This record gives sequence, structure tokens and C-alpha cells, in this order.
Amino acid sequence: MIAGCNIQSPDNNASTAKYSELNTESWRSIEISERFCKKNHIPVVPFSLKIPSDYEIELNPKRIGAIRFYKMRNDSILHEISIATIEFLEEFDASKEEEWVDEFRQREDIKSNKDLSIDILTDRPVDATSCYLMLLNNESMKYPLNKPLNTVGFLYISDQKYTGLVVGISKYEIDREQVLSDMEFTFLNTIKL
Repeated sequence: MIAGCNIQSPDNNASTAKYSELNTESWRSIEISERFCKKNHIPVVPFSLKIPSDYEIELNPKRIGAIRFYKMRNDSILHEISIATIEFLEEFDASKEEEWVDEFRQREDIKSNKDLSIDILTDRPVDATSCYLMLLNNESMKYPLNKPLNTVGFLYISDQKYTGLVVGISKYEIDREQVLSDMEFTFLNTIKL
């Protein structure tokens, strides 16, 4: 049961999870260029990645991100991965993340949603600066069922410390002992800033 929007004690079992690297030869390579970022008015963070061939792609989704890819069954999204470029006004400092999470928790729509929880996982399964786990308890079936509601998010910071990527992986269920599937683990390891 998920209780409120709280930073809970990190579940360090993620470190015991075992992931397998998949063969990505049949995957599509995608490059987000500096030109693409400027043209779409998003923070300029060139990067490349690979995605499985059976996923649909949307570039610049809702005019706020770089790329979204997803898998559907009929009218329902089974799995969705979104990537947004980000830019900081000052050099990134990991201690500011606690401030961001606290501000997020204080938002009225978040405080009033007792079905939502957010954890910061200190044991990250991939080489990202941060790993967040956002879970939504939907036992009462009050949220739309055609879209995954649980998200594991990763923050990647560039070498310059002023830009980076936010990667959100949404799916119906997230196992706290192994937050990523083999495909997600392999995908995250293809990201190059």
C-alpha cells in the first residue's frame, strides 16, 4: 500500500537485482542534434540512444521534450519512455535535489493525492546522477487505465554540469527489487550525451 507523497527510506534491494545486456543490433539508433533542440525550442543537449524496433516514436512530444517512444496494445499504452533535455541556471548540485523533491511534495495537488509516493533510490541500477521512483496506488481504479501510471525516472547530467536529460520510464507495475526490465537496463546504457 502506498501512503502519501513521502520520501521513504530507500529500498536498497535494487543493488541485488541482476540485469542482462540484450543484443541491440536490430534496435534503431536515434540522434538528437543541437539543431533539433534549437529548432524545437528545448534546452540544447545533443545525445544519442538506441530503441527497440517495435516501439513507436514521437519527436518533441507536447513541445516540451526531446523524444518519447512507446508500445501499445489496441488503444492502451503498455510501456512508455520519455526523454526531456534540461538546463540549469547554475552548476548542478546533487544537494539541490532534496530541495526540488521537498518543493514537489508541498504542491497542493501532490499533498492532497494520498495515492502518490515518491522515493529517491540511493542505489541506482545504471550510471545516472539520480534515480526516482514515483508510484501511484490505483486499487480503487480511479485513474485512467489506458496509460501506465508508475514511473521510474533518471537524471543524467552532462560534463558541463549545466545541462542534462530527464528520462522517465512508465509502466503499470514496478518491482522495487528490480526496477528495470532487461530491455530498459540495456536502453539506458545506450544513452550517450
